[in-house]
Amino acid sequence: MNKMGVHHPRILPAVELSGLVGLVGASYDTIDKGLLCAFVESWHPETNSFHLHVSELTMTLDDVSNLLHLPIIGKFYMYPSLDAAAVTDLLVDSLRVDRGVAAAETRHCRGGHVRLSWLREMYEDACTKRQRIVAARAYLLHQVGCTIFADKSATSVNVSYLGLFVDLRHTGGYSWEAAALTQMYEQLGEGSYANTRQLVGYVTLLASWIYEHFPSIGHRLLRDDYVEDESQCMKYVVGSRLSTLASVQMQLDSLCIGVV
Repeated sequence: MNKMGVHHPRILPAVELSGLVGLVGASYDTIDKGLLCAFVESWHPETNSFHLHVSELTMTLDDVSNLLHLPIIGKFYMYPSLDAAAVTDLLVDSLRVDRGVAAAETRHCRGGHVRLSWLREMYEDACTKRQRIVAARAYLLHQVGCTIFADKSATSVNVSYLGLFVDLRHTGGYSWEAAALTQMYEQLGEGSYANTRQLVGYVTLLASWIYEHFPSIGHRLLRDDYVEDESQCMKYVVGSRLSTLASVQMQLDSLCIGVV
């Protein structure tokens, strides 16, 4: 997981205004693959729910609100499909990069994406030039690219999402919670098919949901310095002891009603 800190003091207010401050630092350095794979196996795309032998459960908007502290009320953003010229224009106008540099980056990514590493460079450059709004846009695009809008590449992000940060005064007016949940459903649906080799998306969200609802399954540690104002997903630390797929399957099979 690529991380980028908000080290410029004038950037944080813009991040707070966006409604996405709950995502800052809300990613686990270690992922318990055995734990996640066992749950993905039980996911049914037709109902968007986990089918366990004791009950049928799903992740809800309330779960996302508690785990990530994202805005639940707001408008939906339907990001457009942009051609190469429109993608370049958006990068030039929003991040103030040279047109040739922007075009070269999208060609490198073979489409309307930019690398997360490239975004980190743009962020550092904007901070150096004291371009506060530009730096905030680069940071926020990087942030959602690492979390709620993470895709199969794990190294790039769709430039269309940059449209969400053109006017930072409106960014906090979107229902980020609904976007995160919808994306999670889609990624779980893809991951549940037998020919899928990896789970993509914001796996910290899935892992923390499991930790909250299944305290007896898997391995995690509780942070001693956790405070209630933080997102609930930050209560947990994934240690070196990880689960095997077989062990989690056995734990799920041994669940009793009322213990879930």
